[in-house]
Amino acid sequence: MSWTKSDNGLKLSDTSTILQQVQNVFLTAFPNLNVEPSTPQGQIITAITELFTKAQTDIVEFANVILNGGTGIWLDAYCKTNFGIIRKTASKGSVTALISGAIGTVIPAGFIAKSGDYEFETISEYIIATSGNVYAELFAKDDGDFSINADTLTTIITPVSGVERITNPYESVSGSDTETDNKLRLRASNSLTYRATSIFDGMLAQILQLSGVSKIAGYENNTKNIVTYKNIILEPNSIAVVVKGGDLQAIGKVILENKTVGADVMGDIDINVYEEISKQTSTMRIYRPTKVALKAELQVAINNLTTQDYADQLKNQIMSIIDAYDINDEIIPFQVASGISLPNLQLADFKMGLVSATATYNPIQLNFTDEATISPANIVVSVYE
Repeated sequence: MSWTKSDNGLKLSDTSTILQQVQNVFLTAFPNLNVEPSTPQGQIITAITELFTKAQTDIVEFANVILNGGTGIWLDAYCKTNFGIIRKTASKGSVTALISGAIGTVIPAGFIAKSGDYEFETISEYIIATSGNVYAELFAKDDGDFSINADTLTTIITPVSGVERITNPYESVSGSDTETDNKLRLRASNSLTYRATSIFDGMLAQILQLSGVSKIAGYENNTKNIVTYKNIILEPNSIAVVVKGGDLQAIGKVILENKTVGADVMGDIDINVYEEISKQTSTMRIYRPTKVALKAELQVAINNLTTQDYADQLKNQIMSIIDAYDINDEIIPFQVASGISLPNLQLADFKMGLVSATATYNPIQLNFTDEATISPANIVVSVYE
């Protein structure tokens, strides 16, 4: 039995290697022995190999728990015991819908609408305002990492008298699949820094731990004056949080339990949270991200060794870089360009901008709730002459 030490712990020897080792032991004692699996002695060798393989698996997995947390249920136990971190389960996405109809119409919890194969439903009650419209948040009925495009949530599954139509002005927020081992291991490691942050930063870190939450940004106005920050107005002694994904009640509970006592909470989505000890219901608030479409224009120098699909590869790299930016980050074209790399290709020029504006070399300033996004159609790749 043997294994190989690596930077990530111990790796198993494959079954064929163990089988060869067991066969060699038998052949050393009985040089002329037929060790083919079809023979009785071959079946004994196979059974011994299976026992060694299982024993090795358990030993190596236990060693990996000590070294880097192991995998699967071993990693779950390791992270819970040492970091107090639990694997994020699969979660449901959500979509902001505009519902139109008769003024005063009550839209109950459980109201369902559909986009393609995906159904979404309300989890709280909404009332159509005097404008004839109301914005409502609907949650996907199924877990998973999927989203729907803007203006596709148009089919009403649950008829309600007074409701005339529904649509979604924006793309939905994706849910999530069950957290992978690698992501759980990294999050557990990063959690060591959370305990060293301020109350507000610690609150943001806790929200980020919730299932379905993929991005978060916030600002705390701890002064006695009104503050304007990235185009939102914060009252004195208030906080504002913008959260991508996650269950509203879970988010609201974290805010209520961790915010500074007396701090006002800004936002355009109300979350009524019941507090068990005081028997009171408090209203917490958050913002959801607003997608802001960007465009990129780049010129490249190529040669006869450059891969033919270089344009598609460049577009995929740029989309990955933009997706990694946090909410309301400053997008600097030079930094985006520095992350682009392909063999036998040289970047000659790179500009970015809002889809509605001219692409330049200047930083792109996002508002507080803005999340940058870019599509292949808005990335233009040309050859430098």
